[in-house]
Amino acid sequence: MRKTRWRILVFGLLFFLSMVIFPELAEIRHSSAMEVQQQQIQQTKPNFVEQARAFYLAGDYQKAVEMWQKAVAEFTAQNQPLNQAMALSNLSLSYQKLGQWKQAEEAIVQSLNRLGVDPEFSSPTQLRLLAQILSIQGNFYLETGQPEKALSTWTEATEYYTKIGDHHSRTNSQINQAQAMQELGFYPKACQALMNALELSNTTCEWSSESQKKIEAKPVNIQNILAFRQLGEVFRVLGDFPASSQVLLTALEQAKVLQKTEQIGAVYLSLGKTNQAQGNSNFFNQERAAQDFNVALKSYTQAIESATQPLLQTQAKIETVNLLVQTQQWTNLQSLISEITAEVTDVPLSQSGINTQIRLI
Repeated sequence: MRKTRWRILVFGLLFFLSMVIFPELAEIRHSSAMEVQQQQIQQTKPNFVEQARAFYLAGDYQKAVEMWQKAVAEFTAQNQPLNQAMALSNLSLSYQKLGQWKQAEEAIVQSLNRLGVDPEFSSPTQLRLLAQILSIQGNFYLETGQPEKALSTWTEATEYYTKIGDHHSRTNSQINQAQAMQELGFYPKACQALMNALELSNTTCEWSSESQKKIEAKPVNIQNILAFRQLGEVFRVLGDFPASSQVLLTALEQAKVLQKTEQIGAVYLSLGKTNQAQGNSNFFNQERAAQDFNVALKSYTQAIESATQPLLQTQAKIETVNLLVQTQQWTNLQSLISEITAEVTDVPLSQSGINTQIRLI
């Protein structure tokens, strides 16, 4: 009777959470156009661009919006179209973080219109700014449930980065493309895109000891951490759990070296999902499955403890509840469900992204 009552309660929470879509955590596709060459920006008093950047990085997106609006007005008055386009694109990005999609769309359209460049006859500086604006537009498309447009937009951005020889940004854009492919369910293509981004000469997307050695030898940076985590996610969906674990553990090692607590938490969340999926595959080996589920639970706990963003903590808690329900561990459910119910009301609604919900087994 008690288990039945818990299942009814959990099902009710499932229904509530199914209406909430969590925005993507990946940092790469949230890159901004603030990288436009600094000498282009005539210093103003106050310097609204620097203030906007500071507010954005601090997570105060409303203040960032206000500063970007002032920057747009300033650059308009000074007749600086490139900087005006840059400011408008970052204004769109800040609106996206607030979940204000109409304003975000208006700002990104204005940015492209203000830039008004012909890619065939543009300077490297103009092409770089165009690619950066397209990267932000691609993020808008993905967050608003338009992965096809996101993919085509990021593909275009990748072409421009390639044209100007910006290898780092091109790799970021390829990782973005892989994210859109995953949203579309094109996991083998996403795997290949990530392989290309990581410069792994593997056309079949099969993991080997040689592949593992290559990624372990790669530089420790946030770009590789994010690429490894995405690749680990793709391998999990494709059913290659050993490869998923190996790649994710490499991402975890790099995140710890850089002391990126948010990425550490995100990788632990991915590891938990991989271990849980592996446990599900060991249906006829209950002892092995129990071991996998135990490791998954520990990973989810570490994700909760490592995460600094409430969103990631909530996602890890939801996965924990999912696993506890699956393994019929009812003791700690009540407190977790109460926490999730309170936290999820503060999450801005989005029409796309990661929809994390409790899956009843």
